[in-house]
Amino acid sequence: MAEPRGAAGAAAAQSNDASPECTVVAQTPNTSRQVIGTAVRMVTVVEGEPITAQEHGDTVGWLPCHRRKFGQALQQFQRDATSPHHLSTTVNDTATFNNGKTPQGQRRPGLRTSKRPRPRLPRDDIKVVIRPREGMNVARVSDATLRDSVLQAAGLEPAEAPEDLLRVNHEQNILVVSTALLDRAERYARIEELKVGETSFSAKAYVTTPEDSVKGVIHNIPAYDSAEDIARSIVYSRNPTALHARRMGRTNSAIIAFSGNRVPYFVYYRGAEYRCYIHKKKHEVCSTCGKLGHRMDVCPYPDRSYCSACGLANPMDEHECVIQCALCGKDHPTGDKQCAQRYRTPFILKQRQWRKEQAARQSSQGRRRDRSASFPRLPDAWPPAGTASARDDSVPAQRRPRSKSKKRGPRHSSTVQHDRQSIRTPDGMSQVSWAATASLKGSSQGHTHQDPSQTSTGIAHAELASIRTTLDQVLAENRQLKAEIAQLKRSTTTTSTPAMTPAVQVKHSSELTPSPPKRRAEDNTSRQQSIVHNDLQLLESKLEKKFDERFDKLANMVTTLAGALAKFKEAIGGKVTSLEYSITRVPHSSPGPTRPPPYARMHAMKAATILSNEIEQNTARNDNDKT
Repeated sequence: MAEPRGAAGAAAAQSNDASPECTVVAQTPNTSRQVIGTAVRMVTVVEGEPITAQEHGDTVGWLPCHRRKFGQALQQFQRDATSPHHLSTTVNDTATFNNGKTPQGQRRPGLRTSKRPRPRLPRDDIKVVIRPREGMNVARVSDATLRDSVLQAAGLEPAEAPEDLLRVNHEQNILVVSTALLDRAERYARIEELKVGETSFSAKAYVTTPEDSVKGVIHNIPAYDSAEDIARSIVYSRNPTALHARRMGRTNSAIIAFSGNRVPYFVYYRGAEYRCYIHKKKHEVCSTCGKLGHRMDVCPYPDRSYCSACGLANPMDEHECVIQCALCGKDHPTGDKQCAQRYRTPFILKQRQWRKEQAARQSSQGRRRDRSASFPRLPDAWPPAGTASARDDSVPAQRRPRSKSKKRGPRHSSTVQHDRQSIRTPDGMSQVSWAATASLKGSSQGHTHQDPSQTSTGIAHAELASIRTTLDQVLAENRQLKAEIAQLKRSTTTTSTPAMTPAVQVKHSSELTPSPPKRRAEDNTSRQQSIVHNDLQLLESKLEKKFDERFDKLANMVTTLAGALAKFKEAIGGKVTSLEYSITRVPHSSPGPTRPPPYARMHAMKAATILSNEIEQNTARNDNDKT
């Protein structure tokens, strides 16, 4: 009998979790349910010998996690049904239900795929993994044939499971079945053989953990604890998010499934505190064919052989091995304990990386300058000319939804309103109209606006200060070099004076018999003095030339910056003067649109001429103040 979705399935899950044992009767394969009040008791009927409850639960994998989650969902449903506000829903229900994960159909930030990903399986369904053995290659069999084989092995007809889905993973050589009901999940989990055509292959099936859950690992648990003892020691009130726990093979470590997307740092094992670590899966390496992605038990090529050291396919008995890891490329066997890339990155850690990257991108976009370098951006309170935001001040322009405007009937005053919104000057620049200025003045009362010239003026002052410091450094270097040149000159004069005195004395003492060697000495000293003097003059001229070039560059920079500041100040003064002039010309009236008499309206060209004259007068006045 097919079980309906929703609360009935959850009730069955709760009863299965609560029932201490399963009654086994030697009859034909069948499954029935006994409903007594609100409790549901499951009676499993199979062929063969009686089995214990421990043997009944060992082969279903993580199915107790789904039973516990269904029981929690049923309890929550009952609490919500008794509350007076059980019918109220919010927009954030979907985000809460998905635990903050990316909705279906949207690509995760930072994830790049070379091909289109497959559609996600239903989130609330139970996933059963079937691992075919004995060299069965799922890539050589059609998907429909595989689904028929799975249904036949589970004892189901296609009409009984129309909504169950089958997905084939060619890389890992496995099958994944997605179903919404617990009884069908149990049937899929007990598959031991798949028949394709006339050939039968052995298989191993198990139930995976729920999609909105994570796994953790604890170490050094007692070796004498059974599977039931481990589950009871962890799944109790001290660990509220724990769903199920089981031993990892024959080791003293236990793997725990937690609800949600967070692994607690510590868990309590019968009251003893254990450090819990995030479970990391290893990269699967086949020891038969040497390929990555599947293990030896599901290898589709059992007849192949390869060298585990160098990865050579079908190696000879005497071949030279160059050990290289297929994961990291270093000189050790693939998947060795010392390999740094032996473990895969858990999904929750990838989520954190994606969120950090997204936050970094958003912060970098927020710091990006969104204004021109020639003129600063006006405050957001000043609406652009010619838009309807000049009249509607109740909703900001950034938050107003972009919807199509409704069709309106023809109006006689539409052209007048459009002309009154903006005025075009002869240069092609738009200026604020009288009505827009009046409405803007009324809306801007009570708000303090910062002068846009303050930020740019501060930047200009900072640049001037940097130029001054550079100039002071250059002047200090100039003074130091001049002092060194003067010192060199003094040293050359002191060295040349004693060389000339003996020559003069020898000349006076030997007027009758001059000696040629002394004359040569005098000639050599005078020649050296002339060479040193020329070198000093050349060095001095080069230094003066370099200093002149530096001072010219600094003078040009200062002149350019002063001119830019003057132009900027003139532009700001002209804008502010024109806005003040336009505001003072508008009379205070009612909140409605201002409509002065026709004889009081100023022509657009005349208004533009007046404004341009005022700007020129302000510019001339500023020039006079500078001079």
